[in-house]
Amino acid sequence: MYSLYSWGTPFEAEELYSFDPLSISVQAYLQFCDTNWQLHYVKNPGASPSKCLPVLIFKNDVAETGFWRIVRFLQGEGHGLGVALNKEQLSQTTAYVSMIQDGLVDAIIFMWYLVPENFVQVIRPRLAGMFGLPLSLVMPTHLKDCATKRLIANGMIDDGTFGSSSSSSNEDSEPAKNGFLQNKFLQLRHLAKEGFKRQASTYESVEAAIARHPVLNQADQYLSCLSRKLGEREYFFGKAPSLLDAVAYGHLSLVLRVDLPHNPLRMLITTRYINLAEHCARVHAQLQPPTIASRQNLVAGLGSYVKQTVSEYTTIPDFSVSNMKDSPETAGNLRAVVGALCIFIGYVIYNDVLSTPSSTLKDVAKEPDNSLLGSLNVGDILGSVNFTNANNHS
Repeated sequence: MYSLYSWGTPFEAEELYSFDPLSISVQAYLQFCDTNWQLHYVKNPGASPSKCLPVLIFKNDVAETGFWRIVRFLQGEGHGLGVALNKEQLSQTTAYVSMIQDGLVDAIIFMWYLVPENFVQVIRPRLAGMFGLPLSLVMPTHLKDCATKRLIANGMIDDGTFGSSSSSSNEDSEPAKNGFLQNKFLQLRHLAKEGFKRQASTYESVEAAIARHPVLNQADQYLSCLSRKLGEREYFFGKAPSLLDAVAYGHLSLVLRVDLPHNPLRMLITTRYINLAEHCARVHAQLQPPTIASRQNLVAGLGSYVKQTVSEYTTIPDFSVSNMKDSPETAGNLRAVVGALCIFIGYVIYNDVLSTPSSTLKDVAKEPDNSLLGSLNVGDILGSVNFTNANNHS
């Protein structure tokens, strides 16, 4: 049996079992292959050896991490969907999958994080509820910052919207721009004052939305290519689903099945590219709810947070579960570490170390950025959550 560890979901009511399009794509691929598998929700990519999600486990060992590596591993195990495809169709699959991961992801994260009504009313509370304390305090905003940096790097939004106009013309001012991005109070004040002029949340029509912003213009071009490729066929390459069908569903489902206050991207698909909307609905009806083997609760989330923080300062050897159970020496070392932690926590509580109000609270407020968020850079978040570019293409 395969075990898939993927990002959790704030959209289980919508029958979506991750908020990461690549995790959803792998889930669909596993079902298309009719494999025996179960799903594990993960809230922290530190659980992965490469800090990248999703992760596929086979026979109690890590098989592969990341979308493309998982697909290649499954194909090597005889679970390939492209057996009947010729070389030209396989090349087209790679090209279209890359196009979806490059272009549609930009549009999705734009609608989620850069349209204020969508982020404030839907995305942020849903993500906060999924992550739970303490990650709910930092992860939604951190994901928004990562999405903003990706869109700026891809030229989809103007960095002058979030900083001074001179920052876009002078690369040497990068530290000042980053400092502004990291200052949440200045960012909120700026957004409230400017009203998201570039990220206007209300569009009069689909045409106005496309004309207003390049990210939707790019999405329109990519969706047009996908729609022409699909045509009137049931699937992209005939009557049987392929890898391209799984990836298209993984991305389109997050657009079509998640209700947002302002979603011109969904309006674009349902009015101009009806065959893509019908394809997404057809694939969704074919899929069955996965067997959810585990959900990372608060204790597990705190445990992974502590492990990731400690791993920044020391090397934690990778032991298999069976070896740990059979090794008295390892068990004794673990008991010693747990005992030392308990003594330290008792000392802190007994001596009231955390009672200093001013300076201590300021230091604590800075800790998330220096530990968890410092170890999750743009590649980690956007690559794991399904938002990758070059790493998945390699």
